[in-house]
Amino acid sequence: MVNSSVAHSERNNSSKRPRKKTLAELKDEESSLLKERRVLEREMAAMRSNLERRRAENEKIKRAKIEFMRSTEEEDSVKFALPDLNVPFDEHTSDVACGC
Repeated sequence: MVNSSVAHSERNNSSKRPRKKTLAELKDEESSLLKERRVLEREMAAMRSNLERRRAENEKIKRAKIEFMRSTEEEDSVKFALPDLNVPFDEHTSDVACGC
């Protein structure tokens, strides 16, 4: 009885194996995989190009931001006196610099 179960098990294993592909099927599969590879390579090249374009744009924006920050700092460094509006105005007060 053990021998018959072993023979039955071997038949199940052989039936679970995938069917061997014919030469024509293999060539078709290879051809479709090569086409897919070319498409993917083109997509990757387009993505690389887009990435480089965006990096260049990002660097340009960063340089513009730095230049803007520098110009704002220079404007902030120019000091001028504003009157303190909390202090009552007195014509004799000379503490407040006025551009009159």
